[in-house]
Amino acid sequence: MAEGKRVKVSEVLVGLGSEEWSVPSGTTVKEVIQMILSSRGCSSSKIVLEAHVDQDGSVIPLPDTLKLTEIEGWRYKARAEVVLKPRRFATGVAIQDPTECFFVEPEGAQALAEDLVAGRYCVVCDRRQSGKTTLLYAVAKRLEQSGLVPVYIGGLSSAAKGWTSSDMWRDLCRRLHLACPALFAEQKHEGMCDDIVFMSMFRKTVRVSCKVVVILDEADTLLKLDPGCLDVFFHTIKDMKSQRASYNLWAFALAGVETIKDLLEARYDRGRHAANEGYLESAAPSRLSPFPHDLSQALRPFTVEEVISLMEQANEEHGGKILQVVEVATHIWQQTSGHKGLVGTCLAYMIQEEAFTFKSWLELSDSFKLGRHLFGQATYARIMSFFRKTSTISQALYDLLVGFLEQEKRELQSVVHLRDLLAEGVLTAVSSEDDKYQVSISSPLLRTAILRRCSICGQQADDPPAPRHLVNRTWLVQQAIRTLDYDCICRPECSEYSHQFIFMCRVKAVLQSAYPFVGAVVLPEVKEVPVEGVRRSQLRLHTLVRDHQHFPRFGFEYVVDADVKSLRAHYQKSVDYSKQHSAQVYLINFTLRKDPLEIKPDDESIYFWGVRFDPEDQTATVTSLDATGAREAAVLSLRNWTGKLKFDDLVG
Repeated sequence: MAEGKRVKVSEVLVGLGSEEWSVPSGTTVKEVIQMILSSRGCSSSKIVLEAHVDQDGSVIPLPDTLKLTEIEGWRYKARAEVVLKPRRFATGVAIQDPTECFFVEPEGAQALAEDLVAGRYCVVCDRRQSGKTTLLYAVAKRLEQSGLVPVYIGGLSSAAKGWTSSDMWRDLCRRLHLACPALFAEQKHEGMCDDIVFMSMFRKTVRVSCKVVVILDEADTLLKLDPGCLDVFFHTIKDMKSQRASYNLWAFALAGVETIKDLLEARYDRGRHAANEGYLESAAPSRLSPFPHDLSQALRPFTVEEVISLMEQANEEHGGKILQVVEVATHIWQQTSGHKGLVGTCLAYMIQEEAFTFKSWLELSDSFKLGRHLFGQATYARIMSFFRKTSTISQALYDLLVGFLEQEKRELQSVVHLRDLLAEGVLTAVSSEDDKYQVSISSPLLRTAILRRCSICGQQADDPPAPRHLVNRTWLVQQAIRTLDYDCICRPECSEYSHQFIFMCRVKAVLQSAYPFVGAVVLPEVKEVPVEGVRRSQLRLHTLVRDHQHFPRFGFEYVVDADVKSLRAHYQKSVDYSKQHSAQVYLINFTLRKDPLEIKPDDESIYFWGVRFDPEDQTATVTSLDATGAREAAVLSLRNWTGKLKFDDLVG
């Protein structure tokens, strides 16, 4: 490459395509690039400055710190490179452009599109943040490819009780115009607006004849309207459906949360079945809905394979920084139950906090940071708020919610009375072949967050031994055991979830009553549900107690009426948990046997406690063993549990 001769000039020319900039001699390359970006507004471009040598045709990339001077035979040229916006996880918003986000094709999009192309009227319902709007956007693209005109309306957010039918039609007409002004002219009605005006917007003419598919999202907003408005709305849509030859309205899709079924079921004569479910018909005249029940579609959550796929996409974007992709993805899937909104939020938070190893992700999920991040967002804070509000309505609803916290799942014949809890994402229901429902808290993450934030009132503990600013663990465990009557802890239906829930409440109550100024944090960890063919990402300790100032962390692992095999298995888990959480672990065996099994720890971080209940004397014989072989026994008198959970602090 030939070296050019420097020429003393006051300015240097820099070219980019047909444009040219004159900059003072001595300006750095970085300053030139900033000037070009500023003048062109190229926020999505990267500018590279190069020197083109006339003598041999070589091109020299220039470093940012180089100061430009005029060199004979050199021409300075800038080159613009388009910088693709990095993909992200969609959190709290629907995905319109799959190229902008990490994305898996929503299941059911093709089937729903085919139904709409065939002119069917369909319903999509599921809880919030379950991917409904993302599905509808994907369906709209397929409709366009099939030659139809999809018109998306995002609900009637301004609807309110007291609206007349004129208010409803005026709002719908306005939204149609905003969604597709080329097809729907603006309706300027200062006075009354009725169904005739709405229908006229779809009237086929010589000039306009096409197949329009209306997609009404957030359809549960219609529930704000009076029954009379709803009847007129459904009657009008039904009439247009029956006179399809006269209107451009080819198909219609409703989408919303579980409560949109109220819009449909109340308009069918469900006869004896409705009466058996305790469903009350509207007092207003009822008309058949144009939306058949057999075309109602519910979305499924992410599969573990889909969560792994999303994480692999993110790993590729971040240059392979994420280690143990399968383990982290499986853990997130199990803790969220595959809920699409929660999965996306967890994955985005993992990237934000750069928790790129399985260990760092576990530490993040075990801390309060993840819960605060998730349930500090409006959508999920709304779930917590609805749980709290519902628990105060009646004792029956309070008992219902506490029952769901205590049990992993409950089998019910009907879920009509739970529809609001299902719609708001507090509960989830899975139907079975025998027409029953398996109902549970919607995700382990939600259950853990509720248990962490709830408080206990009404249960008083004895005064703890001195000094009161330090937690005496032996005394704490004994106090918690004293309120565990055998009917409570040893009943056959008492599941692993129940053991955790019951003992966690007792420990939390004793800490709050006896050590109110210590600030101990009780962390209930939800057990993962094993799934065939899916690796368990990590076993979890039942309950962890920690406070960095007053004592090192410790935790509990429970087993009921253990045999040799299960006791050894739980002991090995306790050893693993101790290492995982850097905590001392109390392995507690609750039993009614007169000759209960014991196990001597060979790890100094593990303490074995055998608790044998005597139903006749209302006592519990407690035996403890540690790694030194020291064995202590005590007989505790049992007393009634008077504590009650309060959910006042779930939000805020």
